[in-house]
Amino acid sequence: MNSSYAFYSNLSARYLREGEKTFEDICRRVAWAVADEEEEATRFFDIMISLRFLPNSPTLMNAGTDLGQLSACFVLPVPDSINGIFDAMKNGAIIHKTGGGT
Repeated sequence: MNSSYAFYSNLSARYLREGEKTFEDICRRVAWAVADEEEEATRFFDIMISLRFLPNSPTLMNAGTDLGQLSACFVLPVPDSINGIFDAMKNGAIIHKTGGGT
């Protein structure tokens, strides 16, 4: 498997959202989702597309979507009870499913 195939396979599986076909589409979605104004979105898009900076994976996956989870790291309390332990495990699984970590 060549590295170009691996890149596009990973891009498609993890980051492309409905209607997106390219890395440029991802950068555009993210830039417009996190910027407060057009000039800021344009600058952010430019630094992402040039690979001078890329935000974390949850931002690339979720910015501009209904989920909107942009954080990568979460700390979960684990109560000292069976129900509390299993609730923490469930919440951890949901966080991991959306690209975050615990």
